[in-house]
Amino acid sequence: MTEATLNALRSPYSHLLHASVALRAVPGEFDLAWVGKITQAASAQPPQSAVMEPEDIQQRLAALSEVLASAESRVSALAAQAQLPALQQALELAEFLLGRLRTGWNESGLWNPSALLSADAAEVEALEDELYFRLRGVQRAALLRAGTLPAPQAQQLQDLCDSLAMGG
Repeated sequence: MTEATLNALRSPYSHLLHASVALRAVPGEFDLAWVGKITQAASAQPPQSAVMEPEDIQQRLAALSEVLASAESRVSALAAQAQLPALQQALELAEFLLGRLRTGWNESGLWNPSALLSADAAEVEALEDELYFRLRGVQRAALLRAGTLPAPQAQQLQDLCDSLAMGG
């Protein structure tokens, strides 16, 4: 948890808001007492200004929603036909990690455009950045779990992983 907080604080944005969002992106991932302290410290800071216009944020969040849905669909389809244990394990891990991201996405409420009207735009941007970062983490974890695969299966997994990296 300390590493996750420090990484968020070292982000290009370097503020507590990003640390708070990073720690809350996947509910239940970190100790709530610690997350609460970081979130309280972030809320005590002056409001951060958003870099993008609300319309741009809506377009990017719609794209993120599409990337998540596509990744879930592609992982399920590939898992249904996977025969090699290494590929199956990599896809199971990807499904698990994507499921955690989906939970965070659902709990954020950002899939609902009307939620953006009352949300802090800087926090919306921070959550979007964090979820794309975590999609790249799913990509790395799946590739590492699979190890060396025969060419056709390696290409299938690589295509899936490329689709995860497209969003970020």
